[in-house]
Amino acid sequence: MPDISQMNLYQWCVVWRRSDTKSRYGQARVLDPINVRCRWLISEQEGVTQDGSSEQYPRTIPVNQAIALGSYVWGEGKITDLPDNPQYWEVVGYSQVPDLKGRHYAYQLTLQKVSKELPDLA
Repeated sequence: MPDISQMNLYQWCVVWRRSDTKSRYGQARVLDPINVRCRWLISEQEGVTQDGSSEQYPRTIPVNQAIALGSYVWGEGKITDLPDNPQYWEVVGYSQVPDLKGRHYAYQLTLQKVSKELPDLA
């Protein structure tokens, strides 16, 4: 039986994890996409995009594993569901909260909508 914090993660998102290497021009790179269990929260939160405008979008999502800052997320769906021009979110915040016994963790990502393309693959 899965941990109680993981039982309500019944949706999927696609994550491009940040790579530790940079391109020869000093640009960020990401690894190949993976499917991650999550739950997309329908919310009326307002956030600021990278170009300075404000929009309403889900700012936080719970996930089932640790994701590094600077990674990119697309959802809701799996890799096979990716559209031609997906809307990406960048992971700008991350929290990891242990359960009472410290054996399992609940992970939560804070997202920011990005207007640019996905970085190069590592």
